[in-house]
Amino acid sequence: MEAKEKQSINPRMLKLVRERTGLSQREIGSFLGCHQTAISRIERGVETPDWLVKFVMLSKLLTDAGMSWEDVIMEFPEITDRKAS
Repeated sequence: MEAKEKQSINPRMLKLVRERTGLSQREIGSFLGCHQTAISRIERGVETPDWLVKFVMLSKLLTDAGMSWEDVIMEFPEITDRKAS
């Protein structure tokens, strides 16, 4: 899906989140099951994958219902490739 079709995310903020967590594009890609190149394309706003659009839609539904991810998720998975903080 091209970013021009749906601007549902701010790619600069995704990059900022990744940088603040101290993870590389390769590490995020490994965790999400995609290549570093895909992460680069997302961060540059070149593409917005369907899974990310669906995540945004679900986040909006949670907000509309007055809920958060903490209400839904029973246990957060560990990020095994994460650098030591």
